Amino acid sequence: MVISGSGRTAGLVAMAEKAHSAGAAVATITTDTAGPIGQLATAYLALPGQTRLGADIQATAATSIQPVGTLFEQLAWLACDSLIVLLRERTGQSNDELIERHANLVACR
Repeated sequence: MVISGSGRTAGLVAMAEKAHSAGAAVATITTDTAGPIGQLATAYLALPGQTRLGADIQATAATSIQPVGTLFEQLAWLACDSLIVLLRERTGQSNDELIERHANLVACR
């Protein structure tokens, strides 16, 4: 799963290409499904919103007075949270079960 507002972030493009080359399915959340990451993806969620590259990437992008890519980041966060709730319900897992597998890298010094 690659989350990139522009779908063109160099480091993320490289990771998506590597995963794709290794035979992995690539999914993305982006504003631009025609970008390099979108072209590699077998599944995508297209969200409206500005990115750091500006709304010119996609003529239908939503605009906001918020700085840079904040609108996209907020929408992506809500989409991911919603997917987690949906998957938790479909699999019958509790929050406690999710917490058991949750990693906090800050605490893993």
